[in-house]
Amino acid sequence: MITSDVAIRQSLARIKENLLEADLLYDWNEAVVERAAHGRRRVTWATDGTRPVLSVHQNASIEEYLGFLEGRHYNFLANDGAIFQFSYDLRRDGSVESSRLLWFPCPVEFTREELEYASIKELVETAPAAMLQCRGQLRFDYSPAQVAENHSCTHLHIGAENFRLPVQRPLEPCRFVRLVIRTAYPSAWDAVHGFRNAENWNAGDALSDQDRTYGNLAWNVMAAAAN
Repeated sequence: MITSDVAIRQSLARIKENLLEADLLYDWNEAVVERAAHGRRRVTWATDGTRPVLSVHQNASIEEYLGFLEGRHYNFLANDGAIFQFSYDLRRDGSVESSRLLWFPCPVEFTREELEYASIKELVETAPAAMLQCRGQLRFDYSPAQVAENHSCTHLHIGAENFRLPVQRPLEPCRFVRLVIRTAYPSAWDAVHGFRNAENWNAGDALSDQDRTYGNLAWNVMAAAAN
């Protein structure tokens, strides 16, 4: 998959505009470009603090969610408390070395009215145990350097670190958001047609023979673009 830090930031800006139009956006951080190892560039969210270690928790947890929330470790925070994170590592030639795309739904449901009188953090921390929900995060990882048995080049984590569903190709930012919005926010999907648009950075099919045999997530990119 070939892109540039400019193209990634433009995609994230479009996502922000669509979230604003859908009245879904509560808070956001601008995208920044940081230096990574071996001359790589990392496009991720801006932060004033120390970036968290992103692989500490084996399973999605309220502790992890609150850590992201308190540190403002996200590109976008939806007004239902869901967190969106995007991170891409680029080589000098613009090829994507790795990527991490996360949607982390809030473990508590609340109304717009409640949000006028309390922060999302307060609503989560003060929620009765009966109101807490086990809502697993969706995380798409692309990491060719870590390919191994049962660890596909591109894979989807659903709530658990050791559950990896093989995925046909790495995802562009708008393609990822399109999947989330269409599935989890049907009213926004119907209202804002901008969510239907997605980039095509010509990512190759990365499924192995075992992935094809034992199950994977794939879609027809060209057919989706036509629709």
